[in-house]
Amino acid sequence: MKRVAAHIVVIDEQTFINHVVEFDEQGNIIKHYPLKQELPQTLWQQSLHIITK
Repeated sequence: MKRVAAHIVVIDEQTFINHVVEFDEQGNIIKHYPLKQELPQTLWQQSLHIITK
């Protein structure tokens, strides 16, 4: 699993502020949720844009 946090996360056409996205080994989104606290083993980005379609 890979965890990425960013100030701005865009998934398809939805925009989230201060959000975390977790990916499986194939790069598919497992889940995403608001960033409430610092998490171990998290890659931090300014922005993240994901197209799932």
